[in-house]
Amino acid sequence: MHNYLPLLIVGAIIGVFTLIFSLTYLMEKNRKEELDFDRHMKDGELISRLMAYVGPYRKEFVKVFLLLLFSVVYDLVSPLLIGYIEETAKGVFALSYLWTTVGLYAGILVVSMLCTYGQSMILQRTGQKILSALREDVFIHIEGLSHGQLSSIPVG
Repeated sequence: MHNYLPLLIVGAIIGVFTLIFSLTYLMEKNRKEELDFDRHMKDGELISRLMAYVGPYRKEFVKVFLLLLFSVVYDLVSPLLIGYIEETAKGVFALSYLWTTVGLYAGILVVSMLCTYGQSMILQRTGQKILSALREDVFIHIEGLSHGQLSSIPVG
């Protein structure tokens, strides 16, 4: 039982957060209906309209996905490499072999950091381009409205 205690604690924490988020969602969902939420589009329709802005940037998202895969593989392999380095240090101790193994680990760590940085930069740049296109389309739509239509929009 003592070996499973950390897993039980982590599971309990995850369960508590899941319960809190679920209750918050249910409370806000009901509150939205009480406040006469005036969005008339369904979520799926809204997402499909927004995906039109994402379409031109598919290549960037594929690059980010590949960089993400490398980062996930590093996160999975990292404990194995550290364990292997510890076993090397405990067993037959060859300093040159230990340096090689630690150097390999450090190299993989640097590459993983560069992948994470590249992923972040690509997502930031792509997100800014998407927001810019969205703002431009909204501006063009507002400019296209006639003065009569604009004055008939209720304010506040």
